[in-house]
Amino acid sequence: MMLKVGSSKRVVDASESIFGVLHKMYQSDPSLREADFWSTTYELEFYVEFGDGPRPTDDQQCTQRLGHAENKDRVSDMDGRNQDPSDNFGELGDESVGVVTLLGALYRMYWQACMHMPFAWKASSKSSEDMAAQPDVLASWCKREDTEAVNKLFINSNLDSKLRQQLGVPLVVVCSALPQWCYNLTRNGLHLLSFDTRLMYLRATSFGYTRSISYWQDLSRREARRNRRVYSEAQIPLGRIQRQKVRISRTRMLESAFKVLEMYGSAKTVLEIEYFDEAGIGNGPTLEFYSLVSRCLQERALGIWRDGSQGSETATTEPVQYVDAPLGLFPRACGATKAPKQSNKQMRDSHYEAASPSDRSVNLFQFIGHFVAKGLVDNRILDLPLHEEFWAAVHRHSKATVAKANGSSACWTWGQLESLDPQFADSLWYLQQFVDAKNKIYARKDFTMEQQQRKVSGIRDSKTQARVEDLALDFTLPGNPTIELRPGGADIPVTINNVHTYIDLVAQWTLYTGVCTQVAAFCEGFNRIFPVSNLSIFTPAELCKIFGPSKSSEDWTATTISSTIELGDGYSLTSPPVRMMIDLLESFSVAERREFLLFSTGSPRLPIGGFQALSPPLKLVLKNSESPLIPDDYLPSVMTCSNLIKLPAYSSFEILKKRWNQAVSEGCHSFHLS
Repeated sequence: MMLKVGSSKRVVDASESIFGVLHKMYQSDPSLREADFWSTTYELEFYVEFGDGPRPTDDQQCTQRLGHAENKDRVSDMDGRNQDPSDNFGELGDESVGVVTLLGALYRMYWQACMHMPFAWKASSKSSEDMAAQPDVLASWCKREDTEAVNKLFINSNLDSKLRQQLGVPLVVVCSALPQWCYNLTRNGLHLLSFDTRLMYLRATSFGYTRSISYWQDLSRREARRNRRVYSEAQIPLGRIQRQKVRISRTRMLESAFKVLEMYGSAKTVLEIEYFDEAGIGNGPTLEFYSLVSRCLQERALGIWRDGSQGSETATTEPVQYVDAPLGLFPRACGATKAPKQSNKQMRDSHYEAASPSDRSVNLFQFIGHFVAKGLVDNRILDLPLHEEFWAAVHRHSKATVAKANGSSACWTWGQLESLDPQFADSLWYLQQFVDAKNKIYARKDFTMEQQQRKVSGIRDSKTQARVEDLALDFTLPGNPTIELRPGGADIPVTINNVHTYIDLVAQWTLYTGVCTQVAAFCEGFNRIFPVSNLSIFTPAELCKIFGPSKSSEDWTATTISSTIELGDGYSLTSPPVRMMIDLLESFSVAERREFLLFSTGSPRLPIGGFQALSPPLKLVLKNSESPLIPDDYLPSVMTCSNLIKLPAYSSFEILKKRWNQAVSEGCHSFHLS
């Protein structure tokens, strides 16, 4: 096909889109750039050549006017979820539809098996009938540490590359002109696409026109840096995102965050944070704001998270400031409360004016949802380690399948409990052994009913000889006796006859009923920025990777750091101070890595993609000394807005390490001129 715009002509390949060709014509033709191409209306003339036949006459040529009205509502039909697989994947062909549908079924089976699979702490005991029914082959396949490798088996590189190609054309994206198969594939065939491609799709389709263009320009800058080319902003005159600068106090971080989101959280501008009495501006202080607020939200005094350290301190120990949740943050169960629709101001006032614990929890989760969504659209690095089960609950809520009211329709698994809190799951599994013993007795056909009752009442723990009744349990939620699992539960003892009901109610309240209000509040706050349902293209584990510290180890090897760091002003890779600095980075522990990143970039964690994804890239320059001082007398300094480290030419590794630790300890929590 030949496309003509004004006096310019270009052959359109079958793999290209019209908008993509227009963009290339604009880039290559100076006359189009001088004519204010994007604000001028052109008639696009094109014709199709059929093999070796004659060229169509002018009457047969199609003349089309470029317009966007018919596509302006395309994004609203993002999910494209139809019951018939051919409706979702019809563009792939009849044979491919069957293959894609089969892969989807296998993928769902795999994850269901992971959720139901018994874990190591239960594998040694074969008393459970459910455990005995699990095949060894399935058990060897469904190990959670292997899920990332298994996920890669489902990815189709051709489809993944094709979608990235579509997303690489900015006009296609911002004009909502993506083919329908792109929407259907991301919603119904996410297992066929890589994580990076789906993240690219989210940023291109969910954050609005301005941010889509900004993201595409950022990709162009990175591509130019990789190819050692000079990137010119003038090549793409499509505007910039407006920035809203706000100055806050460090001493009242959480309250300031409530007020900032109240005033500017729903605006289309990008937030930039500064601090009173500090000189720092730009990206560094803003990233630190998101990091510090994330940390404040983990304070134990808020009382909104499950806390492993609760009750562990004694009179001689220091109070624990933050919750102990090494596996991730999950809401602490509370009584059912309808989440009120409130503004951020009402949320802030009710939080700081001694609201009830349930209302305060709802208000805080509304804020957390708003805060998380704002950080995502502004491309900020968050440090909020929410648990996979929390994101699974968000998915259930967004799909309107979350358990209602009493949660009786919810189906829980031992795998969920074990991933959330192994000790808690172990305590319930201890009770499950009584249930298994009881079921075996009732399954005996050679016992009379009286014999069965007598045997059941005599069930004891083989080690301690304790009965269920000896545990003095009642139908209240463990750790929160104010929550009754059933009406009058505080006065109902747990016995061998109702222990199975107790286990089921405790699990449902922990995973579903007791947290559904908080999850609904989180989703409500998130929806103020963009629909939380758009996150359904990611698995819960992937959402943990986006919003919090990754469970997979980051690459801090000398090879990676050497290939990604930029050097200037007197330094090269062969310079001794540079080699010593790289060796120091490689030797850091996890805690030291977080301190380094917080000091040098403003955020305690790397973005997705590691050092290669830092924008701008980490740069090391020489810090000059002035007589009579020598380099060993100076401390290193940083510019967090540009990820720049000014490093003196230290004489030894020991002095470098000492000076660096001193600089971090003295200047990590403030921004001043060096």
